[in-house]
Amino acid sequence: MMIVRKAAKEAAKKIDVRFPDSAIEELDKKVMAMIKAASDRAKSNGRVTIKEFDF
Repeated sequence: MMIVRKAAKEAAKKIDVRFPDSAIEELDKKVMAMIKAASDRAKSNGRVTIKEFDF
């Protein structure tokens, strides 16, 4: 898991919302998909480093 549950819950608390574990799991899946897409873009451009513009 990429997302730290405690950090996600603390961030949500700062904006007065709750962040259940099921939502954190889905957020983790989205983050992993974003990283995969960015890595594919970097590789297609002949790089092994993901840059900010790959997102």
